[in-house]
Amino acid sequence: MLNPRDGTAEAARRYLPRMGERLHLIRHETNQGVGGAIATGYKWCRDHEVDVAAVS
Repeated sequence: MLNPRDGTAEAARRYLPRMGERLHLIRHETNQGVGGAIATGYKWCRDHEVDVAAVS
C-alpha cells in the first residue's frame, strides 16, 4: 500500500489491530507506480514464504 494520497495506508492501519500478523504495510521512499508496488508485494511474499497473494 504505497500511495499515501489516496488514503489506502490510513484505511489499512485501521485493520491492523484485527488482522495482526496477517496484514503487512510496505512503503517505498519514492513512488514506484502501480507496477512497482505489485512487484514489491510479490517479492515480499516470495521472501516470506507466503502461500497466497492477491492484487485487486
